[in-house]
Amino acid sequence: MVEQSPTGELKVLQGKSAYTFAGNWKLQNENGLDSYHVSTEHYHDRNIIN
Repeated sequence: MVEQSPTGELKVLQGKSAYTFAGNWKLQNENGLDSYHVSTEHYHDRNIIN
């Protein structure tokens, strides 16, 4: 886990992150590995960050 400070520095925190996906794991894997979804689905996220 990482916490971002107001000064722009990062602090690594102890712990872990886990989640449960109640569905077909093949769909989750396919959606995470596809190459086109990043450019189409996250287009607006990139514009907000930049």
